Amino acid sequence: LADGAPGALALGTARYDTLVRQDLAVAGGKPAGDIGPVTIGTLDFARYAAFRPEPLGLEHPDGAVGVLGLGALRQLRVEIDRVNRTVRFTPHGDPEFPAADRAYFLARADSSADALEAFLDAHPGARHAPEAARALLDLRLADMAADDACKRAIGWVHGTHGEDLRSSAMLGLMAVLAQTGRTPLVLEASRLGVESGRKDRYPDAVHKLHREVGRVLLDAGELREAWRHLLSAAFGLPEDGFVNLHLGRYYEQTGRLRRAYSRYVQAAIRPESGPQALEGLERLSAAMPGEEPFSVDLVERLIGGKVLNFGTATKYTPSEGAPTGRVVLLEFFTNAHLEDAIGGALGNEGLLDHFGSEHVAALAYHLPAPEMEPLVNELAIGTTLQRGLPLDRPVVHVLDGVVRAPGAARSDQAEAVYARVRAAVLQRLAVVPSHTLALDATVRDGVVEGALQVKGPDTEGLRVHVVLAERGVLFPGKSKVVIHRMVARSGLLGGHEGVPLPSGAARVPFRCVLAEVVAANERYLDRLAAEGQGQARRVSTRIDPAQIALVAFIRSAAGEIVNAVRFDPPVGD
Repeated sequence: LADGAPGALALGTARYDTLVRQDLAVAGGKPAGDIGPVTIGTLDFARYAAFRPEPLGLEHPDGAVGVLGLGALRQLRVEIDRVNRTVRFTPHGDPEFPAADRAYFLARADSSADALEAFLDAHPGARHAPEAARALLDLRLADMAADDACKRAIGWVHGTHGEDLRSSAMLGLMAVLAQTGRTPLVLEASRLGVESGRKDRYPDAVHKLHREVGRVLLDAGELREAWRHLLSAAFGLPEDGFVNLHLGRYYEQTGRLRRAYSRYVQAAIRPESGPQALEGLERLSAAMPGEEPFSVDLVERLIGGKVLNFGTATKYTPSEGAPTGRVVLLEFFTNAHLEDAIGGALGNEGLLDHFGSEHVAALAYHLPAPEMEPLVNELAIGTTLQRGLPLDRPVVHVLDGVVRAPGAARSDQAEAVYARVRAAVLQRLAVVPSHTLALDATVRDGVVEGALQVKGPDTEGLRVHVVLAERGVLFPGKSKVVIHRMVARSGLLGGHEGVPLPSGAARVPFRCVLAEVVAANERYLDRLAAEGQGQARRVSTRIDPAQIALVAFIRSAAGEIVNAVRFDPPVGD
């Protein structure tokens, strides 16, 4: 080094800049990295590179100095002789010192926005100009500088990117600026990005910019301008969830409720916007008393043809297998955000369509992996563990508690899932049950009340379960399943453990208050969040009385389901 001290210099090709240890530069009073000669023999590397101070994780007995980068190495021929443990450097010609690099490192060490702006004025096309521009903007924002100064910094960020990335750069910058709450700065970034949109390598960038500026203007109450930008976004991104959500908000705020409803429906089938869209649909349903009430059935009709579904051309008849009086319990363990859950969900839908509830009693249990979602509950987790299944990758079908069948699949594999599980159901239907079950219940004033009638021989160790489920629940997860079928909400007899079956023929009564079930499930979600398993938005936790289904089954001591039954109770006044 300049003071005659020895040090070790590494060779590296991962970066263009040549680095020097930041603590070494600061200790020598040179925080910009201008530490003077760094020589091997007569070769001075400080003539080929402006050293950039950075923290380095390097150690050496003689003291690590830094790492030579490509900027210096491109001017040198480097020969490494591993056998003789030597390195030979041969210059190509006279050194080309990067003065603009040194100017940037000096401005950076100054730690002031004015120094960075002066560097950009002097070196607008420098290699470090994009980095300097972003650092300038960060300092202006941190200093709470006036809008004009911040807008100049935004202009530098825009201008220092290549023409084919300026619109994309402004799109990313808008998300950062939106967190500051300074609307004029967000609009400035969007204005520059829109101007550059035609040349951007990503054609959707300009439409996304219109979407984001529309959202910002909508939040600021600039409704007319927001609508103009959102329509521009919709032209390029007609199926984008947030575009439709914000257009729905605009129409709702301007009193055009039918248009708002239509937009919310389109937003409800997208995972990114679905929860907010569902809240919008419920608001509008309350504000449009003359229209059909908001329900799963209504949304299912409105989104017909817009989402994937799976139906079957044939229906099961007892001629396919000996009628035994058995109803197979088909349990589907899933998560709304697991991408390969959709094939299993579609196959499951086909099974319900083919067999009907008189031959198959289906239940779906939603679990917290890979991402927490609002359909998770204590019953689902307890049942999963009881069946001996892992919680971290739960997509699987279980028949009668003992037979496992595929559940994880892509959408184009749904038919294969359907075929394999259908074959397993047919095998289970041939098993003669020892007990028969009959359910009777009503739903009135938010209360489910009824009884399970069981007939069969006295058998030790049997336990009986009654599960409250919903035939359809709206929740658009990342799996692209929008309406989830037969979602298990609560165990009405002893949770996932059930209760001992009384001797012989027995009548087992049950009763639950729906509001208490919802509250218990939401408390459980809060508990999981407190344990660090993730937050779930409180949407789709409410239970629709019109969608209620009851599934009862008897479980043996070995875990096999003896028989099952499903009943859809009528809803009273």
